Amino acid sequence: MSAIDPRAARAAAQWLVRLHGGALSPDEQQAFQAWRASDPAHAAAWQRAELVCGTLASVPPALRQTADAAPQSPQFTDAVVQTALPLIEAAGGRAFLLCTTLRAVQRASDLLYEAFAERGLELPLLVQGQASRTELLDRFRELGNAVLVGSQSFWEGVDVRGEALSLVIIDKLPFAPPDDPVLAARMEVLQKKGLSPFAVHQLPHPHLLIEIKAIAYKPT
Repeated sequence: MSAIDPRAARAAAQWLVRLHGGALSPDEQQAFQAWRASDPAHAAAWQRAELVCGTLASVPPALRQTADAAPQSPQFTDAVVQTALPLIEAAGGRAFLLCTTLRAVQRASDLLYEAFAERGLELPLLVQGQASRTELLDRFRELGNAVLVGSQSFWEGVDVRGEALSLVIIDKLPFAPPDDPVLAARMEVLQKKGLSPFAVHQLPHPHLLIEIKAIAYKPT
């Protein structure tokens, strides 16, 4: 694939997050369509975002239909893995499953071990903590059909070229933790001003956008 303009990539990441939130007004939807149509670089950036991060822009229906699929549910990781399994099987492995907590990493890897055994899938499963980050990535590249389960340390600075990595699944958008005292203070200030902390601060936060872009614009 050709290189993506960095400014267009940043804008595409912003639109991706806003669309995922599902809170666009008709005027905002019109603005998005106008942005995408105004420049070939914008269209290319959005096409790449849809291609690699399609599950961000459109949450699979299976994750909308039950209480277990709510992000705060103890069964949320189970629902994510159940939804991801057909995709992983269809891709022949070659996948990252990225979680926002280490607890989810452990739960997801346990479920995948069981599911692979039940389905007779001979796919190598690499899990954060089994070895160093560098060693896991080296093994992932060499194996060619592995599934790697990890957390935020695998969101940035990862270069897996070619077909060894063909599918990226994330369990949740990587918003800053709500119990962060700095974030809480900033949100309180915005609330006192009558503003929405989520829309004004969390959605456009550079940390979130950097991580979305790191996944959406993997070199090929």
